[in-house]
Amino acid sequence: MEEETTEHLFFNCTYAKAVWRGSGISNRLLYDPRTPWEEKLREILKCNTGTRTPHLKHLPLWILWRLWISRNNLTFQQRNFSWRKVIRQARSDAKEWHDQDERSLGMTNPPQFQNVGFQGEYHWMKPNTNWIKCNYDGSFINGQPASAG
Repeated sequence: MEEETTEHLFFNCTYAKAVWRGSGISNRLLYDPRTPWEEKLREILKCNTGTRTPHLKHLPLWILWRLWISRNNLTFQQRNFSWRKVIRQARSDAKEWHDQDERSLGMTNPPQFQNVGFQGEYHWMKPNTNWIKCNYDGSFINGQPASAG
């Protein structure tokens, strides 16, 4: 059994390969085992531009997310999902993300948010050379849907 590395989990295991091939994303670097995973991630981030179908531009990121969820379901709940289901879920997630983004852009009076939990200032810091940084945030207001991004 191969060691579970980031590269193995997201790109090189048989399951991940089936998901990527079945997704219809035609980027040969994603399928080349000699390409380092960091370069594959750069290619995925480039997919956010230049697609004819706007909601599919986020599909590669949602595939990564669904591969992670699928791995956790298998590891912790012994639940195995077909690669086809992972693709369907990733496509659904990408469409939902796109649709919500479109609705948000069309709002004339967006909701107002209040920062109640963080005290002080936070300044974004550039990652070290050869590192990739993923920023995220979340919020919860009692009686309102939670949000993360």
